[in-house]
Amino acid sequence: MGNIVCSSAMLKCSFGTAPGTLTVLPINMVKTATLIANIMNYIPMTNIMYFAMCTSMSNPTVAAATAAAQGGL
Repeated sequence: MGNIVCSSAMLKCSFGTAPGTLTVLPINMVKTATLIANIMNYIPMTNIMYFAMCTSMSNPTVAAATAAAQGGL
């Protein structure tokens, strides 16, 4: 069995500059005293808020900005 994660949990991306939060909506939740996430709570900007600025070179926006800054991230 996996770990239990509740709504408002702080999430961290290794390429993000700040933590994000998990939002569990009433449509995809486990019914307990508090909102608990399940496997369907994975939608970006709905369940998982952004991690501030991305530093991954595989992100096309970051790659373009790095190229425009002549190699500076």
